[in-house]
Amino acid sequence: MRSIQEVKKLDLPIGAYVVIGSGIMSALGIRESEDIDLLVTPGLFEDLKKRGWNYGDVVIDGRQREKLAFGRAEAYKDLWYGNERVDAADLIARAEMIEDIPFQPLEELVKMKRAMDREKDRRDIESIMNYLAERGA
Repeated sequence: MRSIQEVKKLDLPIGAYVVIGSGIMSALGIRESEDIDLLVTPGLFEDLKKRGWNYGDVVIDGRQREKLAFGRAEAYKDLWYGNERVDAADLIARAEMIEDIPFQPLEELVKMKRAMDREKDRRDIESIMNYLAERGA
């Protein structure tokens, strides 16, 4: 739940970002997340850079991508996992709203974690499935 308050403090415009990764797990009380990963529009990415967010490159799954960082938050303007590239505008439009914050839907997160298939992803998938089973989903 801590992530919701931290995202609100960033004061980002709705429709220009979505919280991706384990952020929704924190928001739903499944488990806390270490950081706040954001998928943002190219325009918001440039705005955050002008606001002084730290700019850098990072290699994820052998591919280089641009990233901005501010506190525990990291912003990206693209997202892919396995061979799938996610359309940012589409994911933002399909976001699950929790306390006025847009999150990557759980089913999309599970799909991403299955493709990445790291040990921590397998643990997260199990936790998500248990969460859904407890709610009859």
